[in-house]
Amino acid sequence: DDAAAGEKPTRAEDATLDEEAPSHVRERVRRPRPRPPAASAGSRPASSASSETSGSEGGSVKRPLEAKYLEAPAAPGRVMPAYAEDQTLVRLDYREVILEFRSGVERLLMTDATGPEEEEAESRVSRLVQALRWRVSRAPEGSVLKVEAVRTMVRGDALALRSRQESERGSGSLVDAMLLGCRGRVRAETLRLVNALAATGDGRRYLLSPGSRVVAALASAVDFNEQDTRARRHLLGALQKLSFHAVAARRMCALGVMGWVTRTLLGVVTTGEVTAERLRKSREGLISHLSEYDAEHGAALLMNLSLVPQGKRLAA
Repeated sequence: DDAAAGEKPTRAEDATLDEEAPSHVRERVRRPRPRPPAASAGSRPASSASSETSGSEGGSVKRPLEAKYLEAPAAPGRVMPAYAEDQTLVRLDYREVILEFRSGVERLLMTDATGPEEEEAESRVSRLVQALRWRVSRAPEGSVLKVEAVRTMVRGDALALRSRQESERGSGSLVDAMLLGCRGRVRAETLRLVNALAATGDGRRYLLSPGSRVVAALASAVDFNEQDTRARRHLLGALQKLSFHAVAARRMCALGVMGWVTRTLLGVVTTGEVTAERLRKSREGLISHLSEYDAEHGAALLMNLSLVPQGKRLAA
């Protein structure tokens, strides 16, 4: 019949035809694909829900760029602390921090005697400087947390570089008092903080801001008979990082930094061998002679100073 011939085969007949067909024909038969379940009216696609969660402020999933910059790169030989991705900095009142610095430093400058009150003031100031440094140095390298730590310190003027207030002992700045008037832990921790800030662009611009006496204080803190290898290491590191700027390099040449670094490097022989034990001793200040770090940063400082006209004349 024509009508019967024109009818489409049913599913059972189709399966029978598949079984009777040759193998090369059966491979070409297309199976019907199951349709995805229809979404209900109240449900939303998973992609849009996840994007809204990642874009929301209170969502548990961080934004892709923020999560990317919060991840610390793998640095050989250095174990980075595990920071949570949602960790934020504690707000600080830098006006109170500066007042605490001034009160402690003025207490140390009032007398040369070492009593319980002076020891307590030195401990308080040094621990406060250390806490500020840890906000920068303990954040993952290249992370949003590290950048924000430096910028909040710059906005708050943590070292009072823009302050015109004079101390009771004269017109010197707070950095002068901490690097030149104070010794021991306060001087060492201040050098470490300046070195940590100088490692970033925002920190260098802050340390070299108009009216700042950081370069002058660092140059005055130079000691040809420096016995504290840790302090010398951070002093060299801070001077080398700041010498990238020509203005700072010219100032260092005028203050005699080039003669000091040249004398420091005289007679130094480095093997180039870097071992974990040597790096540990260098970091902990257990090596009495010039370490690899000091030699490298001293040579870099000498090269940077030789690039400015004053340095070229001194080198000749």
